[in-house]
Amino acid sequence: MPRYLLEVSQPEIVAAKRIDKAVRSHGSHFATQADWHRKHGVCTGTMVVEAENRATALAIVPPGMRTAAQVFQLQSVVAAIETSTAPAPTDGLTALAA
Repeated sequence: MPRYLLEVSQPEIVAAKRIDKAVRSHGSHFATQADWHRKHGVCTGTMVVEAENRATALAIVPPGMRTAAQVFQLQSVVAAIETSTAPAPTDGLTALAA
């Protein structure tokens, strides 16, 4: 099953209110299980999930946070090399694909 990185970045004050609301109203899995960090007044939550598709992965993010969410499909280095049409790298990564 595909893996996705979910990332939500919001101003710190907005994030605190939205996290609190999500936990109180939905018991949000994302809000309570994501890894959160703050830097320069921005609060960012990240989580890696397995989901059937991008839309299913995004549905894990509480509705009030979805507009600030980014979803990235992940793949291993080996899978990236195997599916790439570009020439194989010559910096030692080819050994990983063997």
